[in-house]
Amino acid sequence: MSWYLDLPAKARDRVPVCLTCSDAAEALRIRSVGPDGGWARAWGPRGLVEVDVTLVGSVRPGMLVLVHGGVALAVVEEGTLDV
Repeated sequence: MSWYLDLPAKARDRVPVCLTCSDAAEALRIRSVGPDGGWARAWGPRGLVEVDVTLVGSVRPGMLVLVHGGVALAVVEEGTLDV
């Protein structure tokens, strides 16, 4: 059993979505981190968004995080951002 479900009517690419809210998690690239380290700005398909990063610990620009409902759930890639 997992926390997500494939919904055939949602999209043809069968992206896994949350059982509670039917929202899919997104992979977002960290662009900057707030002064307290509890939030970050990240870039993704919808542009630049603010993300709560308290569940994943310390993040830095360039990291790819899995985000659901505005909260980073996991670090997907430890990359760095060349600015």
